Amino acid sequence: MPDPHLVYITHSAFWRPSNGQWARARALAEYLGARMRLTVVYLGALTTEDQRTLAANRAGLRVLATGRDPATRGAMIGRVRDLLAGPPPTAGLIEGLGNAYLLDALPLHIPRALDCQDLLSQRRASMARLGLEPDQGMDEAVERTIIDRFDLALCIQRDDLARIRRWNGRAEPLLAPHPAQCLPMAIRPRVGAIGMVASNYHPNVDGLNHFLQRVWPRLATPGLQLHLFGNISAGFQGIRLRNVRFHGIQPLLEACYKKLDIVINPVRYGSGLKIKSVEALGHGLPLVTTREGASGLTHLDGRALIIADSDGDFAAAIDLLAREEGRRRAMASQGLAEVALHLNPEACFGELARRILGSWGTADRG
Repeated sequence: MPDPHLVYITHSAFWRPSNGQWARARALAEYLGARMRLTVVYLGALTTEDQRTLAANRAGLRVLATGRDPATRGAMIGRVRDLLAGPPPTAGLIEGLGNAYLLDALPLHIPRALDCQDLLSQRRASMARLGLEPDQGMDEAVERTIIDRFDLALCIQRDDLARIRRWNGRAEPLLAPHPAQCLPMAIRPRVGAIGMVASNYHPNVDGLNHFLQRVWPRLATPGLQLHLFGNISAGFQGIRLRNVRFHGIQPLLEACYKKLDIVINPVRYGSGLKIKSVEALGHGLPLVTTREGASGLTHLDGRALIIADSDGDFAAAIDLLAREEGRRRAMASQGLAEVALHLNPEACFGELARRILGSWGTADRG
């Protein structure tokens, strides 16, 4: 196909340090931008620092910004259309169900994909199981209607792929998990620190709050410290607990994981694949998480991660790993092998790139 040109519409300012908050958008932009002409439409305003960062980008990333959110969706559609005036792209990709309405800003004749990331109906169901008020009122019927306006639905894990496939709708589901790099950290003989890298997203705040109240006091490993990285600290302003350290956003992700011996992900509700869980495996560190935190990775239970279904089991798993260096090493090895084989960028995004570069990008949908 001559001069393939992909437009990627995103809310994520992924060029900023974010400790994984926008890691999905960054991974997609880096992989696809290295293989085709890529225009990123950013749904927001660029700061002076953003402009400097993008100007210095060696890959020549092209980012068009809509500016601050307009009053209506119709106005945002108009802004995106204006930014894309000129020769039309050959394919379009939109980030997340919340931005799916911007399909109307793309030319009708090009193939269009939605990166689902999370199925909001599943997140709603997981919150309801805990007796929590759902944060977004989207049921499965509405979700299906939105997704079926697209040609391709990117699924971040196999359960989502199977669910959309069962709908037998217009959109073709395509498995596109989140990739990681293999950057193994040292496995130290003595465990001194556990922790996580997370954003101030409500499932993360809820999970950490539950961990601090119900699991942290149960741990028996002496001298253990809890290190928390990312802007999850914004949800715990003024909180001071012994041996608990909030570090905020760090410029280098590897520096965060270098401080840790065991990674935790105590998230209690949500949907999709948890990027922080994938990152832990890629950094060669054992992971203790909930069943929700292991979504899409449950086949690794007991091998690269431990799924803890109760507060007591969560604490016991951390104490067990703290005692057993050999088990931590074995789990680190299994996690790195999983990333190298199944969660590398080519395995996650290769088929998507082939679709855009091949016949999927040439069909006339006028």
